[in-house]
Amino acid sequence: MPEPSLLPERIFGLSAVDGRRAVRPGEVIQFRFRAKNGSEVPTPPALLVLVLPPGWSPLDPLEADIPSVAPGAEHSVSFRARPDVADASTAQSPIQAALHLDTLVLGSNVVPMRVFGHPRLNGPASSVRVEPGENDALRVAVTVVNEGDAAARAVRAVVPPPPGFAAEETAIVASCEELPVGGTLSFSYAMVPLGPAAAAVAIDDAYVSYTGGRVALTTGSAALLAPEIAPPVIEAERRASRLDLRVRIANDGWVAARDVRCALDLPAGWRVLRGTMRADGAPPAIRRDNEAENGVAIALPLVPARGYVDLTVVASAARPRVEGDLTVRCGSHTVTYTIPQVAHRALRLAARPESAFAEPGTIVPVAVDVHNTGETPERVIVSLDEQPAWSGELRAGAAAAFVARLTVPSHLGDGDVLPVAVTAAGEDGVLLAASQFDLRTLDRPWIAVDEVVWERGQTRVTIRNVGATTARDVRLEGEAEILVAALAPGETYSCVIAPATARAASLVAHDGRAVPIGWDDQPAPVEVRAQLVAAAGARSGERLDVRLRVTGGGAIQTLRLRPRPHAAAIYVAGSTAVNGHAVVDGVEGPPLFTGDGLALHDIPAGTFVEIGWSLLPRTPGELVVAIDLEANGTSVAIEPLTIAIADAPPFGARPNALPFHIDAATVGDFSIAAPYTGEAGVLPVAPAPTAIDALPTAPVPSDPGAWTLAPPDVPSQETTAFPASATAVTAWLTLDAPRAAAIVRVLRGARGPGMISHLPSLAVLFPNAIASGDASLDATFAGATESIRGMYERLFVKLRIPGYGVTAGDLEDAAMRRELVALLERLAAASASPSTPGDRADVYVRVDRNRLHAARVALTDAPLGGPQTLAAIASLLPHNGSGDAAAAVGAYARELATTFDAACAQSGGAFAAYLTSYAAPELDAARAVAVAVLDAHNELASP
Repeated sequence: MPEPSLLPERIFGLSAVDGRRAVRPGEVIQFRFRAKNGSEVPTPPALLVLVLPPGWSPLDPLEADIPSVAPGAEHSVSFRARPDVADASTAQSPIQAALHLDTLVLGSNVVPMRVFGHPRLNGPASSVRVEPGENDALRVAVTVVNEGDAAARAVRAVVPPPPGFAAEETAIVASCEELPVGGTLSFSYAMVPLGPAAAAVAIDDAYVSYTGGRVALTTGSAALLAPEIAPPVIEAERRASRLDLRVRIANDGWVAARDVRCALDLPAGWRVLRGTMRADGAPPAIRRDNEAENGVAIALPLVPARGYVDLTVVASAARPRVEGDLTVRCGSHTVTYTIPQVAHRALRLAARPESAFAEPGTIVPVAVDVHNTGETPERVIVSLDEQPAWSGELRAGAAAAFVARLTVPSHLGDGDVLPVAVTAAGEDGVLLAASQFDLRTLDRPWIAVDEVVWERGQTRVTIRNVGATTARDVRLEGEAEILVAALAPGETYSCVIAPATARAASLVAHDGRAVPIGWDDQPAPVEVRAQLVAAAGARSGERLDVRLRVTGGGAIQTLRLRPRPHAAAIYVAGSTAVNGHAVVDGVEGPPLFTGDGLALHDIPAGTFVEIGWSLLPRTPGELVVAIDLEANGTSVAIEPLTIAIADAPPFGARPNALPFHIDAATVGDFSIAAPYTGEAGVLPVAPAPTAIDALPTAPVPSDPGAWTLAPPDVPSQETTAFPASATAVTAWLTLDAPRAAAIVRVLRGARGPGMISHLPSLAVLFPNAIASGDASLDATFAGATESIRGMYERLFVKLRIPGYGVTAGDLEDAAMRRELVALLERLAAASASPSTPGDRADVYVRVDRNRLHAARVALTDAPLGGPQTLAAIASLLPHNGSGDAAAAVGAYARELATTFDAACAQSGGAFAAYLTSYAAPELDAARAVAVAVLDAHNELASP
C-alpha cells in the first residue's frame, strides 16, 4: 500500500463523530466516513484508507473494504485514533481518507485537527532544596521537570537567595531553549549568610518562566540553622593571691543562642569575689553550684549569632602560692586551664639628660634609673630612642643606675624639639615601663673673617667661629670641597686661596649663612710695557695677523685687553693665542670681543706675554687697529696701528705652497709667525652687493639693455672706478639691471600698514658708492652702508611673516647708530663745495653740511628706532638725476625724505601710531611710478 499523503479533495464524507477540532495528547477521537451512492447504478467495490499525520497513533485498522453500494444507499466506516504529543509537528494535523478504486484513487475532504497541550514545570518532581554546605555556606539545589503534555520553550529558572544571604548573580539563573515532556533542568549554587538569620531557611520567590507562562517554585527541603557554641577561651592574669579571669563564650553559628549555661569551677583554696562577675560589663545572675564557694554557674540569656560574650570575674586565693586548674563548662564543651604562677612584672623608669639643650650632631649624656617593682626577677633591656642602651639582671625590688649616650641627629635645625623615648622590656620582649623627655636643639655657629693677607701671590684667609656652637662643613660658597670639617667655638682656621676668589667668594657652613671674604684690595699700579705688532700693509680678503706684546715691571694681578671694534675688518674665528696656546671661542663669541674682553690673572713680574689674533680686512683703505688695555685696573696707553689695506687681486690668489690659484678669499694657518708683508695700495671702496642686491640674475655686460647711472663728472662707460675731487663729495646709486630688479622686488613686496611698508626701501635706495678722495671716509661709508642695508633687509623679511609685530629694535640697533653717526661726522668734515651734476641719467645726492650737522645733533640724544634716525638716513638718499628711471627713483626718494622729516615732530606712542596707521597717498603714488618705470626698463633690458 502506498505511503499515505494528502490527495485532492474529490469526495466528501469524512468527519469527527463528536465534531471536535482540537484534542489533547492521549485523547481518543473517532472519525466516520459515509459513502453515499447518489447515482442510478451501483458503485463498484473499493478500499478505504485513513491517512494520519505524524504524531498520531491509530486504535483501529486504517483500511476498510467498502462493498458495492446500491443507488440511493450509503455505507459508513468508523476509525479511532489519538495524538501522542503536542509539539510543532502536531500543532496542525490534517486527517484525510483515500478511496482506492480499480483504476482511480479519490481523496476525501480534509478534517483539520489541532493538538494542544500544557507544560507543567511546578509539579511534584520540581523542587528547590536548601541543604547545609561547606565553610558556613548553604547549598541550593534546583530541579525543574516538565510533567505536562507539551514541551516548554525558552525556559528560564530564577532562584534568588533569601534576604540575609548572598550568592553569585550568574549562579542563581539557569535557562534552556526547550524542555521536552519529561525533560529535566537542574542546577545548584552556594549561598553564604550575611548576618544572623532565621532558624529555617527557605526560598519563597523562586520561579520558572517559559513561552506562554510563568510558575512559582516552592522550597521542598528547607535548611535548619542552629547556634554553634565554640569552646570557651580563657585568659588569666595573676598577681600574688589575686586572679583576674576573662572567659569568652563565642557563637559560631548563624542563629543566636538563648539561655546558654556556663559553669566555672575553681580549684581548692580559691573563691570568687562577690560582685566581680560581669557579662559584657553587666552583672549576670550568679548561683552557687552544689553550694560550694569555689564553683559558680550562670545562664546567659543570649549569645548573638557570630558573636561572643565576655565573662570577667576576680578570684582570690587563701594564700599566695595556691596552684591548680580551673574548669569552664559551656554547652557540650569542657575546658581546663592551669592557673599561672605568681608573675607580677613591673619596672619604674626615670631618665634625665645632662642639659635640656643640645647641639645637632653631638652626643648627649642621659642619666637613667630603673627599678624592678614586680614580684619576679627580670632580665631588663633599656632602650634609648629605640637603640639598646643597657641590659642587666634585676631581682624583685632591686634598682640600677647608668649613663646612656644619645646622638642628636645632625639634620635638625636651631630651635627644633627632639622627643626621646626611654623604654624597658623583659628578656621576652614584653614592654614593662616607658618614659619620655624632650631636647631642644641649639645650632648657632657664626663664622667671621679674622684676617686676610697677601702671601706670595696668594691670599691667606683666617676665619674664626665666634658663635655658640660648632660650625661644620665650612667651604667656599658654590664649591663642594670642604675646607674644615668642624670648627669649635672660638677656634680659628687659615687657608690659602687665589686672590680673584678672595675678592668675590663667600664662606658658608652647614647652617647655610654666607659670609663674604670681602677682600677689596687695591693692587699697586705696575709699570707695563706694551706694543702692538702687525704688518704695515695687507690686502682685502687676506688674513692679517696682529700681536700684542706685554711685559710687566712687577707682578700683574689682572691684565685685561679688548680690541676696539671696527667695520673695515672682521675677526677670524679661533685665531686667538696666548704665548702660542690657542684660546677657544665661547658660545657667545671670542673672549677678546665679548664682555670686558680677555683677562689674564696673576702674572709674575718680568713675564713676557704675547697675545695674537687675526683679522680679515673687508674693504681697501686704511685699517686702524686699536686696543684697550688695563693692568691691575689701571689703563695702559698703547699707540694704535694704521695699516694700509690694498684691494684684492683681480684674479684668484695662489696661497703659499700651492701650485694652483683659488678664486676666493683664503685664510692660511693661524700662526702669527709670518704676517703679510706686501705693499699697500689705496683704491676706492667697492662694497660687495647685499643679499637683496644679489637676488636677481645679473645681465650680460655686453647687453645694450643694461644701463648704469654714473656721477656727472665720469663718462657713463666708466662704472668701476670714480675719480675723487678735492672740493666735492658725491654719493650715488647705480641703476644697473640687477639693482633695478632688486629695487622693484622690495618696493612691490613690502608689506605692512601705514609707513611701515616704506621702511625696507631704505635698504635699496641708499647710495652704493661714494667718491671723496678720503680712504677713511670711504671705509666709514662702507660700514654704514652695510649696517643700514642689513637692518632694513631683515625688516623686509619680517614684514612678510603673518602676525609679526614691529618694535623699535627692528628699526635701529646700537651698531647701526654708531655707523650712521660716524658717517655723518666724516661727511660734515669733508669739503662743503659739492660738484654740480650735469644733464645725465644719474641719481645722486648733494651733501649739505648744515643738514648733516643738524641730523648728527638730533641723533645724539634721540632714542633708538626713533624718527630722527629715519630722517637722517633719508637725507642721504640720492634724489637728483636725469632720465625717466633716475627721475622716478629720485622723486620717490624726495618723498621719503619729506615724509620722514615731518615725522620728527612725533615721539613715543604717537610715532608708533604714525608708522602703523599714517596714510601717505603722495608717497604711495611715487613708489608706484618708480616701480612702473623700472619695470619698463627691465623689460627693455631683457633679451
